[in-house]
Amino acid sequence: EHIVSRLVPEPKLSKDVEDWLNRIECEMYADNFEREGYTELDFIALMKMSDIVAIGIDKRGFQLKLEKEVKKLDTPELACGIPHDVLTWLDTIKLGQYKDLFKLEGYCTDEDVENLKGLSRAELQSIGITRRAHLNQLLMRLRYLQYPTDIEIQTNKTRMELENAPTLYLSEVAENSEESRQEYDFWLNLAEDKLKPESANLGKVEELKEKLRNLRNLCLLVLLLTNIMWIVFLYTLVFPQLTKYNLPDRAFSLFFLGIFSVIILIQFIAMIFHRFVTLVHLLARTKLKNKRLEANWFRPSDVDTISRAQY
Repeated sequence: EHIVSRLVPEPKLSKDVEDWLNRIECEMYADNFEREGYTELDFIALMKMSDIVAIGIDKRGFQLKLEKEVKKLDTPELACGIPHDVLTWLDTIKLGQYKDLFKLEGYCTDEDVENLKGLSRAELQSIGITRRAHLNQLLMRLRYLQYPTDIEIQTNKTRMELENAPTLYLSEVAENSEESRQEYDFWLNLAEDKLKPESANLGKVEELKEKLRNLRNLCLLVLLLTNIMWIVFLYTLVFPQLTKYNLPDRAFSLFFLGIFSVIILIQFIAMIFHRFVTLVHLLARTKLKNKRLEANWFRPSDVDTISRAQY
């Protein structure tokens, strides 16, 4: 613990987190957030109710308020990728204060990146990472530590192009033109009137959920009773006739054999349907190039990617 305290500095709240806590009138819990490492809005955006309770927020009203405000924060972009080395990766995920600690544990070069993938919460705690926010951030990022697919690469490229594209805000244009100002006010009022989310607690969402649950339970009960009555009815009609020929045991055997046959038939139909859907997926990924079908669902590059992922 002494080595960890010497290598890892104490966390300090960022200005953005301080302003956020002041805005939602929860500044009295600043020490709770700081103590558990929630010093960045990106860390707070990953919080769940269990995290809010765990950091010492014991008043129910503030728990619900924080949960609602956390959902309004922008969730950090989580994209698959392999960093050049561990230390650069730590800086990227805003946990650069642990670089000396990871060096001490032998995680520092590009060859050590693959060794990070198998780290669990207990192993991270054992090397000295105990703050809840930092543990959650590391575990979340470790899940995305893998080779990206072609679709993910294209998606990330498109996202970067959109972020770097020039943006013209209507609020800025509205300052120079009365017509633009009227249009800006129109869209602002429309968004406020139609896009403001309703509170689930004050609406009829919970009441509707409860009614749907009751309807589901009632339907299952009716179905069960109907099946029981049908079996009893058939048994009442058939059993006297079979008793004359001393065949009740065979009737039961035939009954269960029929049920088993139906189950096998359902499994067979489901298997055929699954094969059909698989075929549709393969055909959907097949390109028509120069009037010839070119199957792109298995390429040599995929083999390389799979090999790298396994080893």
